[in-house]
Amino acid sequence: VVDVQDARLTFNGSKETGCTAISSLEVLSLPGSSQMWRLKAMSAVVQRWRVHEFGLHEDESCSDADVIQQSRGQLFSSGYKDGFPPQLAGDGDLATSWTDACYGCDGGSAWIGASFDSVPRIKCVKLYQAAENEALSATLALESWNQTAWELQELFADTQGGVWGRFNSRWANPLEGYRWRVVLATNLTSRLAVTELEFFSDVGCAELLPGEALASDAASGYVSLRAFDNDGMTSWASSCKPCAAREAWIGLHYDEAVTVLCAAVTLGLPPARQLQTIIGSTEGGGVAKGEPIRLELELWNSSAWVSADAAIYVRAGARAATARLSADDLQPSAAWRIVNLAPTTRPWRVQEIEFYTQTECDGEVKGKPIASSHLPLNPPERAFDGDSSAISAWVAGCVESGCEEGEWLGLLLDAPAALQCVRIYQSSGSLVGDPSSAILRAERWAGPELGWETVRTFGTVSRVPAGTWAELIILSAEAKFSTKATEWRLVAEGEVQKHWSVAELAMFDNVECQFPLSGTAASSGEASNRFVTAAFDGQLNTFWWSQSSPGPLEAWLGLAFGVPQLVQCVQIVLSTDESYRAASVQLQSRPEADWLHIRSFGRLIASERQNLPV
Repeated sequence: VVDVQDARLTFNGSKETGCTAISSLEVLSLPGSSQMWRLKAMSAVVQRWRVHEFGLHEDESCSDADVIQQSRGQLFSSGYKDGFPPQLAGDGDLATSWTDACYGCDGGSAWIGASFDSVPRIKCVKLYQAAENEALSATLALESWNQTAWELQELFADTQGGVWGRFNSRWANPLEGYRWRVVLATNLTSRLAVTELEFFSDVGCAELLPGEALASDAASGYVSLRAFDNDGMTSWASSCKPCAAREAWIGLHYDEAVTVLCAAVTLGLPPARQLQTIIGSTEGGGVAKGEPIRLELELWNSSAWVSADAAIYVRAGARAATARLSADDLQPSAAWRIVNLAPTTRPWRVQEIEFYTQTECDGEVKGKPIASSHLPLNPPERAFDGDSSAISAWVAGCVESGCEEGEWLGLLLDAPAALQCVRIYQSSGSLVGDPSSAILRAERWAGPELGWETVRTFGTVSRVPAGTWAELIILSAEAKFSTKATEWRLVAEGEVQKHWSVAELAMFDNVECQFPLSGTAASSGEASNRFVTAAFDGQLNTFWWSQSSPGPLEAWLGLAFGVPQLVQCVQIVLSTDESYRAASVQLQSRPEADWLHIRSFGRLIASERQNLPV
């Protein structure tokens, strides 16, 4: 019997073969339970696993002193490359590293650990792995010695390289809301490059939620931390090229559940174009490239990634944000925006915009500027800074050849307001193109169920001016109630399980609901033999059916008149079957280009005539 206290057996590689790895066998007296801890690479490593720094902590947030350093624990490993022993993973220098002996090892072969005289209770691992995918392990196992074998304590997935990682039980088993990400929603012919990603706890995108980076595999040198460094010249880039939908993603991990109400993304450009973006184009705002890329916001629900019902459309070189207004229960009329409805031949450019509560453009309201997108040097705040000169402007994040319809600029208010006037100063055109939109539409937030609602469209007869102030007068509530129109309709506000079914509908020009108006029936659709005429035949046992399973505001039934009319009462008979009914309906008129919301009606009665005075 030989009592071996401490011995080392070293195998040197052959210099003739160029192999310089060293594999060592440490023979020590067996320690007690939990006196040894190790971190094992559970993913296959293409080259050699490389760890720059490795620490073990008893505090779950790694906020206490490193137990290895404090207790003078002894670092040891599965082996090491010549000149890269495990002690280099505990020297406090990110320029040095332990490098495993094994080249191209399968998962579970490479590990680094520490032994102690005491019995620490490790709850957090602090680690800095190699930045290169070929030299890191995406999945790690924390194990402790139980006197006879190694015992698994935690399994950490989605670990990152080139950044500090803090791995604890919350990383191993994240609960709902502990993780959020944006994921590529469409196929992409190039890498996905994200210059900056920000999550916020408010719909105004002001209260930043910092966390720990996590992402799908990164291209060499483009680690996830580069998307959270507030540097417009650095980017995280996916390893996939091209990328399939849902293959590339990047997000943040939190040690507690958070609610993200706004996500903002700046997409990167190739290095040469990045420089052009920072320096700026001839208009001083930089450039955006390519078609809009759709990214979707998702959260971890304790077992899988699920949709947060928010999407971002952004071009390379531009910034865009999505605010989860519905999740915030934002009150109706607490957000307003102006949408471009006509394409531009240069990126849409607004030098100044103002919102007012009076038709004479008095009573200006202030709030948080919001926009569909913007170039890096031209955020929406520049359109609300009181400077209408060409130097200070918001510029939509479109390509140099201009914007398609759908870009928007608006204001998030502290409290609901009934706006009646918008003043806007669009940039004028030049020989290289026109950055102004000829047709604009005012919209207001109508609540989480209805979303954005059209208020009025401008420029359908004569274009909205550019190069000067334009006043856009919004119809007041009183004007809407008193404005005649040739088209009126009733809309199902909520979704309907099967078909929206209406037995009878009549409209009147008086609040007593007497003497119905005659017009031409129209609807959003029909099903089977339930034609639209059945809702106007005077029979309570015949029904019009809408299209199948309509969503909110998709099913409607109405009348077109030969001359403008003012509807002041609606009479309706609905089905008794709940799967064919909407909880509420909305009366709309179209005096000009837009359908206007006149009034909503709830507490609807089935199977009998119900009068709904406006």
